[in-house]
Amino acid sequence: MTIHTLQSARIRLRQWCDKDLPIFADLNSDMDTMEFFPSPLNMEASDALAEKCRSLIAHRGWGLWAAEIKDTSEFIGFIGLQSYDHFWCMTNN
Repeated sequence: MTIHTLQSARIRLRQWCDKDLPIFADLNSDMDTMEFFPSPLNMEASDALAEKCRSLIAHRGWGLWAAEIKDTSEFIGFIGLQSYDHFWCMTNN
């Protein structure tokens, strides 16, 4: 399966990597960041969500990509496309 990477002038959407996990966990545990999500996530749940995103991208070639600033390669969150059924399962395990 071809894994697609998308980019604009400033942002790159790419497959997840292990170095994203600690930053992703920090974002997912922040109450303000998670205001419009079902609930904040602990590190274990955050890592599981990232792995689910990674595996769905590997399987389909698209999904919820890791987002980074192109100039610095700094991970800033996730952006992408997801079917409702997969997202619901990912956030309500």
